[in-house]
Amino acid sequence: MWSSSSSWAEVVVVSVAILQYTLATRTTITPNYISIEVGAESIAFTCVSYLEPIDAIQSHWMEWKKNTATIVQNDTVLVDEAKYSVVGSSTISAITITQNLTVHNIELSDSGNYSCNLESTSQFFVKSSSSAGLSVSALKQTTDVTKLTNEMDNKKTILTPNYISIEEGAESITFTCVSYLEPIDAIQIHWMEWKMNTVTIVQNDIVLVDEAKYSVAGSSNISAITIIQNLTVHNIQVSDSGIYSCNLESTSQFFSKSSSSAELSVSTLKQTTDAMELVNEKDNKKTIIYFTAGGIILVLTFLGCIVIAYKIRSNDSATDNNNICSDDMVNERRISFYSNIDTNVTGMNTNAVTEMTEKTEPTYQKYLNIGLNDDSSNMVNTL
Repeated sequence: MWSSSSSWAEVVVVSVAILQYTLATRTTITPNYISIEVGAESIAFTCVSYLEPIDAIQSHWMEWKKNTATIVQNDTVLVDEAKYSVVGSSTISAITITQNLTVHNIELSDSGNYSCNLESTSQFFVKSSSSAGLSVSALKQTTDVTKLTNEMDNKKTILTPNYISIEEGAESITFTCVSYLEPIDAIQIHWMEWKMNTVTIVQNDIVLVDEAKYSVAGSSNISAITIIQNLTVHNIQVSDSGIYSCNLESTSQFFSKSSSSAELSVSTLKQTTDAMELVNEKDNKKTIIYFTAGGIILVLTFLGCIVIAYKIRSNDSATDNNNICSDDMVNERRISFYSNIDTNVTGMNTNAVTEMTEKTEPTYQKYLNIGLNDDSSNMVNTL
């Protein structure tokens, strides 16, 4: 058994590696890609980390980076506080950590790769990270007065972001629609209408279809020159992919209607049956349960074998010691017994000695059973 210890060690190393991956903290950022035009008010990324209990009780915090520059650490904005803000504590002892990073007053320079990283000073903490892209495009420029006028009319309503790419299974995404009204329009009856492709899903602030799928925040029928309304799509599925549009509507023939649209692209989760490919993935997002169970069983089996082997060796050692003690005691008794016999046979004739020798074995056995404390000379005299 002990000759196979090296192979057991290899099994344990593999098992621990698998367990480290399958039990690893997982971090996901959503959306994973946003495309937006310069001038938008803000965009937000949501980072969610799922911790194992052993990681949850250790010191940890969220770190946000734009490209390679750290912008937020330990819930504190390190750079321009007017540009970035965070909501949600990342230092709490919980198995789920959620934090939002908002980028304000969108500019071309805001384009880049944004990442959230769950960090710790503990060497036993399993760190994890996830990243997303933000692409900011410039407003279209034109010198044609007619085109410029038409473009300004179309920009009376702006939907942001204008493109979102995300994986299925995300909790939600949100579009923000902003309409700028002329004073003459602000006093007329108006409302916001939301469509997915050609299907009207919200009208006059009321969700017309699945209320578990869609929700709106903000009133669109107030008399104001700026109307803001958010549409949130919940429990993201591939079927949620499509063109979403917000349209400012009115029954008045004098009302200047306007609209804007954006695209939502939902991709399926990556599937793989290659264990090595799974382990080598950069983000620990997907966990295969049977790897966890298999790794635990292998480790427990190895530990069990060590305990059993230790007990067997301990029992064998104890048995050997007992045998040695028993042999020593028998020899001592034998010497004591025959010493007494030798003393008693002095002066006996040959026939007497032979007769006593024939009786020696059963008497000797009786002597052993009684113990060393018994007087062997008395037993011999009884022969």
